Amino acid sequence: MTRRGYVATSAPVEKRDVDRLCPRGVVSLSIDQGEGMPPAYAIVSDISEHGACVNSDRTLSRGQNIRLRIQFEAEPELFETGGRVAWTRPSVGDEKLYGGALTGIAFELPSESSGLWLRRILVSPDFEVPGSGSRHFDDLLDSLRPFLERLSDFVAKRSSRWTRFF
Repeated sequence: MTRRGYVATSAPVEKRDVDRLCPRGVVSLSIDQGEGMPPAYAIVSDISEHGACVNSDRTLSRGQNIRLRIQFEAEPELFETGGRVAWTRPSVGDEKLYGGALTGIAFELPSESSGLWLRRILVSPDFEVPGSGSRHFDDLLDSLRPFLERLSDFVAKRSSRWTRFF
């Protein structure tokens, strides 16, 4: 659908071989869009071993290749993987969305061991089948700020180290 200068695409209807899960806590991520672009930040709405639906502070382009750094609440290390934007729905005129857009991301895992690590996290009690939720989304948003700040500090420190070498 085209609306005043932008193209909005809806989530495609698809048959999934794995269930999407909702985090019981905060799962935040930074999205590296490439050189010269500041990272976008997002929170996970639902996730599977194949991809995630996120609420992002930016509208990303469908088909765009991205690099993700995901902070799972109970894990000390960031999970890093590649991805591709499968679909996006800008939040213009939609009060239910917080931030720039609701975005579907297909993971491009770097190795089989990465997939095993992700599956181990997703079968933990930190995730639940949608509709069986114990937290309201607004509560999740209220608790998000400290995690995004921690992720932002990490990315800024790492980025400043890299720029010294180039």
